[in-house]
Formats: sequence, C-alpha cells, structure tokens
Amino acid sequence: MKTELRAAEKKDFSGMIDFLEPFEFRAITLMSHVCAGGKPVFPSGGGSVQSCMLLRQEQLAGILLLTSTGILFHCLSDTLNRDEARHAVQAWINRARIKCVLGAGSDTLWLEGFLPRAPFRAVDYQLMTMEAMPSPAACAVTDSLRSNPSLRFARATVEDAERLLPLQEGYEKEEVIPPGDPFDRAVCLRNLQKSLDAQIINYYEESGTPIAKVGTNARGLHWDQLGGVFTDPRWRGRGLARSLVARTAAEQIDLGRKTALFVKTGNVPAIRAYTAAGFSPSIPFRISYL
Repeated sequence: MKTELRAAEKKDFSGMIDFLEPFEFRAITLMSHVCAGGKPVFPSGGGSVQSCMLLRQEQLAGILLLTSTGILFHCLSDTLNRDEARHAVQAWINRARIKCVLGAGSDTLWLEGFLPRAPFRAVDYQLMTMEAMPSPAACAVTDSLRSNPSLRFARATVEDAERLLPLQEGYEKEEVIPPGDPFDRAVCLRNLQKSLDAQIINYYEESGTPIAKVGTNARGLHWDQLGGVFTDPRWRGRGLARSLVARTAAEQIDLGRKTALFVKTGNVPAIRAYTAAGFSPSIPFRISYL
C-alpha cells in the first residue's frame, strides 16, 4: 500500500475537515488551528501553524500539524497501516523541529518512536467527554456553600486578569511546570490575558476574591476543550471544581456544542469530580516533551 505524506493545500481543506470531524473529540486543539469563530479556516502562512501534513494511503488516513512553537498535534485514522507509513513519517520528522507531541495516547507513543531522542518528560492522561446536559445536582455547589450569600459565579473578562492570577499561578505550579523549573509571573499574566481575550473562563468568587476557576483552552468546530481547573486549596472538597466544569460544559451544550477535558491518570480526586460533573472516560491521552 503506497503512503504519501505531503503539505496540505487549499484544495484539500474540505476533505481535511470531513476527516477530522468524527475524531474531533480527541483532536480539539488540532481542529482549533484550522477554525476561527467556530468555522473552518485554512491555516495561512506566517500564523501559528508551521506545517500541516496529510498522510494518505488509499485515502486520507492522518493529519500532522506542527505549530510555529514546535508542538506536534496529530489525528490518525484507526485504519492507517502504520508499518507502511513508517518511512514517510520518519523522513518528515527528521526534518521537523518538534518540541512536544500531544494527542491520543497510542498514537503519541507511536510518533515518539520516530523522534531523534527520547522525551525528557511524558505525562499520561485520561480523556473525558460530555455530550449531554449535566444534571442540576452536578452544577450545584454543596449545601454549605449554597447558603453563602457572598459566593458568586461569574464569566471572566480581560479586566479580571490580576484578580485571577493567583489561581493561575497555583495551577501552573501544581499541574504544568516541571519540578525545579522557575515560575515567571509576568509570562503567566500575559498568557492569562491572552486566554481571557480568546477563550471562555468562568470562576467562583467569595466576598470578591476568586477562589476557583475553569476555562476553555481550545475551541474547535463542534467541541470545546476545558482546562486550567484550579481551586484555592482552602476551598477544596466543597464541590466547586465539579460545579464549575458542569456549568461551563452546560453553557456550551446549550449552544449545541460538546465538551472534553483530559486529566492526569493518577489524579483520582479530579477524575472523581469530573465524573460527578457528568464527564465519561474516553481514551488515553499523552503529552511528551523533548
């Protein structure tokens, strides 16, 4: 079976979207790079996409999208003959400058085998999805908080960046930054401001102080991906994270969209909270860093 790996062209774009749609739940960030405002947009040169490659055998069998920052997103068909594709994929990866591989667990592991060196860090996650409206109980906080008149649910704006920064800092230190690496507050604030401008971020505040947050970190054609879930340690165990992800997912489902998130496989409290919110386990997910 002949394998062809070549750069996507505008004439391929409709077929690309048709290929991605059934797999979007596990490739939301990839889809977000070929969408704008919920509509398909071919990635133009000079933007966030460095290259978008189509892997074809008898038909389109995979897409490899490399960002300008070196992140490789992928979506591979279950019918892809991987043995036949090895030579073409290896030749392309030899020329690419990849710093990170992100996507479905088994496919990320397969692609790691072509990298010039082993990842210095790899994190395994469970992908979870929600397509049906969560229950009112899933969206509610615990009884002890429900009677608190100072507790408020709100949609964040760019003006809230400084107020939300302590939560974002806590999230990055706990979930993102490798042990021993420095935290840069200025960079964190700039990235948070960009997210507030481009994404949906909801939070709970108590007496005017944000105590828990969640937001989208990728918005595709039909799916939104949630991330950045963080509750102030002093307020944990009271259902805030569960309520936030359920309410945020419900907002999007009400608009006809679907929601996914991924959680570290060892984070049992988070998996329990997301399950209670209405999310269901899907497939293994993996991020590897070079």
